[in-house]
Amino acid sequence: MKVLHDLSNSMKHKSLNNPKAEIRKTNIHRGAYNSGFSKGFNVSRLQVIFDNDKQIDVDDLVKIAIDYWTKNLTTIEP
Repeated sequence: MKVLHDLSNSMKHKSLNNPKAEIRKTNIHRGAYNSGFSKGFNVSRLQVIFDNDKQIDVDDLVKIAIDYWTKNLTTIEP
């Protein structure tokens, strides 16, 4: 969630004064195919690279967030 927070705020404000995640940079990977293809192909994507050199594609990050909220919102008992 911290990464999504930083990405959305940096896009909104064009800068980030109080980062919550350790993002070093983002990279647009321009592939030969669009995102309608699987990752088995060279698809275009936005990558987030962290200070520790780990990286994640934003579409994977969004899927993780959706899965997290789906699980947690469906397990709440009234």
